[in-house]
Amino acid sequence: MPQSECTVLTNFRNMALPSSRSYVFSHAAGLCKEVWYPITRRLLQLLPNVQEQDIHCIDLDGHGERHHIDTSQTDWLTFSTKNVRSCLQTVSRPVVGIGHSMGASALVNAHLSLGRDGFQSLILFEPVFTLPGAKAPPGKGLVPLTLKRRRWFDSRDDALTRFQKGGLRAWDPEALELYVKGGIVPRKDNQEGYELACSPESEARIYSFPPDGLAEKVANLDIPVCIVVGASSRHMGLRGSSSLRQFYETITENLPHVSIVTMNGSHFMLQEHLDEGAQVIQNAVEWASTVPSKL
Repeated sequence: MPQSECTVLTNFRNMALPSSRSYVFSHAAGLCKEVWYPITRRLLQLLPNVQEQDIHCIDLDGHGERHHIDTSQTDWLTFSTKNVRSCLQTVSRPVVGIGHSMGASALVNAHLSLGRDGFQSLILFEPVFTLPGAKAPPGKGLVPLTLKRRRWFDSRDDALTRFQKGGLRAWDPEALELYVKGGIVPRKDNQEGYELACSPESEARIYSFPPDGLAEKVANLDIPVCIVVGASSRHMGLRGSSSLRQFYETITENLPHVSIVTMNGSHFMLQEHLDEGAQVIQNAVEWASTVPSKL
């Protein structure tokens, strides 16, 4: 299996129980596969019959280990969907897809393009959608801030210290340390020091692209879908969980099997509340398992 497309979680523990399904994790813009490791480590304790080789974490193009891949000539939904589809070619069925933000939208788009070869169920943490008639991409307001973001650091420790005192200070220390491990890489210009694996320009392009048409396609999902909203999130310019819930309820109102739940935290709820995030995923997996599968 090509590690660059789909990385199997290892070195946490071994379980003798038989496997029942695979789990594919897809990260948000600007992050990396390592941010899932604190969650997946907990899920190995919470979910029955799950072994390390059942958990697959993706680095999307332009991020983490795939930071060298140029994404300037394509939109984020295209390349992230390609990454998910490539990973699905290597894993055992059935598969549960778990994604955050851009990564969640990629799971939806990949499943819709694959049908019965897609996912058994989806757990989506604030996926990115655009409602018909929207005047701007949902992340457009983040572009100026992203382009001003610090790019270079003296070391990974330097980056960690700055993040702890800055905009990521609400993150759990375990999640922050693993983000620095995968999301900060040696400088690409051969100078001394480190830099963001996903450059500010690459991340800004993601926020500038509207995933037009994806929201309308959601109505074609005939698998269990759980959408998770952060109680204090301002995702896509919508303030508060009630506005976000209403947004997602509108998009998913015709789905046969949908659950919308709220957990503590901002849009980065998974990095802020590790135990609760893992518990939410466990509950969603158990809920989805009660729905008869068509795959």
